[in-house]
Amino acid sequence: MPRIIVVYDVSDNNKRTKLSNYLKSKGLVRVQRSMFIGRVSSQTLKDVERGAKRIVDSGTDIVHIIPLTAYGYTHMKVIGNPLNEVGEEKTVVI
Repeated sequence: MPRIIVVYDVSDNNKRTKLSNYLKSKGLVRVQRSMFIGRVSSQTLKDVERGAKRIVDSGTDIVHIIPLTAYGYTHMKVIGNPLNEVGEEKTVVI
């Protein structure tokens, strides 16, 4: 299964929370406040695309869904520690 990165800028707090919860429900892990990463099936990838379109306002918000190659993932550099849900530092292994 491929990995994806989802990065977003959503202006409405309720929509932002709904999108965050939706991404978590699809098995993605938060690595920054507005960035998730995860291993997904092709069906889950389609679900994430459709779900994001339903949740956000395309006139004011933006969501990037980026496929991550195996090479890109294994050569990814992380400096510092990602945040957990309450803003505390922790290490995430995916």
